[in-house]
Amino acid sequence: LSILLTQASLFKANHQWEAALSVLQQARALAPKHALILKNMKDIYLLQKDWHALLELSATLRKRDVLSEEDWRDLMKQIYWELLHQAKEPLSLVQTQKIWEAM
Repeated sequence: LSILLTQASLFKANHQWEAALSVLQQARALAPKHALILKNMKDIYLLQKDWHALLELSATLRKRDVLSEEDWRDLMKQIYWELLHQAKEPLSLVQTQKIWEAM
């Protein structure tokens, strides 16, 4: 596991996000609750602006106490803001309500 984390850190330091993410996903398969793996995945998803992946990861980040409550809330606000902002077409009332309820 430590070798995978080191590899991911090296890839991340060299801005090789996809390679780092691939290694982190391998590491997560071995240790799905490991806070450092989850935090690094969050960081890379933020760098990639992959809001859907962050949304999927957010429940695990909260459950595993990877972030403080305040940091988690800030992240959620950012995710939902970006998802709403990314909408290429105007959202229907139902779509808007679903996003609002998820917040």
